Amino acid sequence: MKKFAAALANFDTYKQRGGADSGKLFNYLGMCHSQLGNVDRALVYFDQAIIMDPSLVEAIINRAQMLKEFGHGDDADAGFETAIRWFRNRNTSTLEGEDVSEGGQLELSRRVFQYRASLQYSLGNYMDALGYLRRYLGDENGKTGRVDPLETINRAHALVQSALCLQN
Repeated sequence: MKKFAAALANFDTYKQRGGADSGKLFNYLGMCHSQLGNVDRALVYFDQAIIMDPSLVEAIINRAQMLKEFGHGDDADAGFETAIRWFRNRNTSTLEGEDVSEGGQLELSRRVFQYRASLQYSLGNYMDALGYLRRYLGDENGKTGRVDPLETINRAHALVQSALCLQN
């Protein structure tokens, strides 16, 4: 519903009534603050989420994406690399698409490649961006992988961005 201030108030009420601090809670707080433009506070919450739960890859990705959006390319790239390593170390078969039963973990792992490609493109690293886009699309070797019908729009954007990389 995009009511970020109201969400923050509800999270506050949850904490005041004895709700436990958790990595997920701090990730949600970071997401709300980033949407409200409170960059410094959002970073603090994302950092807390990662400290409390180093395996909370969503917080790692959210932090990196926010850093990318606010022009901190090197820090964002390091965050995306951490997320990619997390997925690679966690379960190789998930990255290869053999096991997609874990609530969107495959999609999230693929999305990291798309975010990192966007960062590399904005930095002028077109070949790197193209490599990450191909990984997102599932066609590192020029072959098209399985296509989820719900991903048609995202794939189209990635293909356009791939074309722009090739053009540049």
